[in-house]
Amino acid sequence: MDAAAVNFFVSRRGCDAAHATQIAAWLEGAGHRVLIQDWDFRDGTAPFLAQIHEGLASGARLVVCLSEDWDRSDWCLKELTTILAQEGDPLNRKGKVVVFRINLARHAGFSQTFLSLIL
Repeated sequence: MDAAAVNFFVSRRGCDAAHATQIAAWLEGAGHRVLIQDWDFRDGTAPFLAQIHEGLASGARLVVCLSEDWDRSDWCLKELTTILAQEGDPLNRKGKVVVFRINLARHAGFSQTFLSLIL
């Protein structure tokens, strides 16, 4: 997929793949272009890392699939901090980060700083 044409980049823990693909399918059904590891990346190869970088640099919004364990993933935290840093928007005023709370996950700060939807 051409990362320049992507509207949403989906960030998720491995254990949240089913929820992430459901969100991605919903977004694509609404006419958006979505970049998600499960459909677009090849695991364990150098292009995998390049694809993550391209997706994050594309200007797409970051969809965070926020579960109880999401913030225990170095990859997920890197994706979030990369988007916020490249936008120069640590408080997400531009709305580049959209959070889908999975199983009513609660994290201090997310509910006030980021738009949060509950699955």
